[in-house]
Amino acid sequence: MAMPASPGNGIRLRTTLRLAEPALAAATNRFWRHPRLAALFPAYLLRVLASARASLGVMAAAERRAGALAASDPLARRLADYYAQHLAEEAGHAEWLLADLEVIGVSRADALEGVASPAIASLIGAQYYWIEHHHPVAPLGLFAVLEGYPPSASGVAEIRARTGLPSSAFRFLLAHAEIDPHHAADLYRLLDELPLSPAQASLVRVSALHTVGSLGAVFDELRALADQE
Repeated sequence: MAMPASPGNGIRLRTTLRLAEPALAAATNRFWRHPRLAALFPAYLLRVLASARASLGVMAAAERRAGALAASDPLARRLADYYAQHLAEEAGHAEWLLADLEVIGVSRADALEGVASPAIASLIGAQYYWIEHHHPVAPLGLFAVLEGYPPSASGVAEIRARTGLPSSAFRFLLAHAEIDPHHAADLYRLLDELPLSPAQASLVRVSALHTVGSLGAVFDELRALADQE
């Protein structure tokens, strides 16, 4: 009798992340149900902006590193193509956030000049280390989380109702409620197709779990802002 096929890397990653989902959900729910959500929302969007802009840098760095390895690494060749395509798909999305921030009173200059919070720096900075010192497959774990848990359109509508902010402040979130599920499906399909070594698959899982932990810290930072005021 034939042995059943082993699950792909994407399926295994989804299984791992399901174990981490309750902690992330708890952190995000505490934030979204905060009584001062309207006052905290600009700080939230600023962190999303920092993450979105820095994620493009991560993709570019991963594409360069994959390109440098491509001659001797078939996996890197495949990744270089994926990152190049994803960079094109994400181009201009930070501009949507800048426009949303302007609607709620944060100027473009102030938004771009702000220093990223420690949690955002940890979220993104680890990826550069793994790209340079391990393998450019690492950011697939980052993007599996960032694009794998998008806000739903109904969730965005609820947030808008709770904050009382204009609908024009939610264009980025609404767009990604539609876009991200497709990007996540493409990424998980890619993971299932890639011939990852055990070490590479482990690196993707470590990257994803680090992302979950860092996102929880981002939401904890935001709630701490309200406590300081």
